[in-house]
Amino acid sequence: MFHKTWASTLRATMDRTDLLELSREFGNLAGQIAGAGGGAAPADRVVELAVKSVEGCRYATISTVRGRHSQLLASSDAPGQQLEQLQNEFSEGPTLDVARLEENQSANDLLRDARWPQFAPAAVRATGIGSLLAVKLAGAHPSVLTMYACEPAGFSAEAQDTAAIFVGYASSLVALLAATEQAGNLQTALSSSREIGMALGILMAHRKITGDVAFDLLRTTSQNLHRKLRDVAGEVMETGALPELPSRRPTER
Repeated sequence: MFHKTWASTLRATMDRTDLLELSREFGNLAGQIAGAGGGAAPADRVVELAVKSVEGCRYATISTVRGRHSQLLASSDAPGQQLEQLQNEFSEGPTLDVARLEENQSANDLLRDARWPQFAPAAVRATGIGSLLAVKLAGAHPSVLTMYACEPAGFSAEAQDTAAIFVGYASSLVALLAATEQAGNLQTALSSSREIGMALGILMAHRKITGDVAFDLLRTTSQNLHRKLRDVAGEVMETGALPELPSRRPTER
């Protein structure tokens, strides 16, 4: 079974030219993430490369799993999106099992596989797939690369070895994406904290009030204007005063 033996039986089936090309592709994607702050495009390219590099792979998806549902990050084709939706609809499937069991999954013949009694037949009817490989990728949250083949036993031993090489690259890239996203969120939080702190200082100085009172004023204004606290703080920094609340019209009798 793939999920028990694929990593331990790795053989170098990709020739040197293919391996170098794949290495360059992932190197370029890593540079794109580092230079442009990540985004969906690198994940889209990963699933495209899975279809291109792993023999037998017709569709590929990358998903994150939280609780009993998965969230699609990228899909090589529309059927991949449909397969992800079916797993969430039935609360069963290879992507969910990889995260739940922390073990890679494979199916040589979906119509004969008893693990997913609702997902498997629905997936075959909807997309015509016959077999699959689902592999856990690196990252803070469980993420899964799932590759689908149209034929039963669609992934040969050599294709599984190629998949192992590919997953090594993909895991590094997904980990980089997650780290970049976390760094970006941290930078945003630090920036917001600085803006709010400066706005509080301005209000305290101008109005001769305590920090708690200044924060209450900032928060109340944010709620009444339905604006983010950070945005209100930014305006205080620019103008030296809280933005005015809209005047209420007198109620007609």
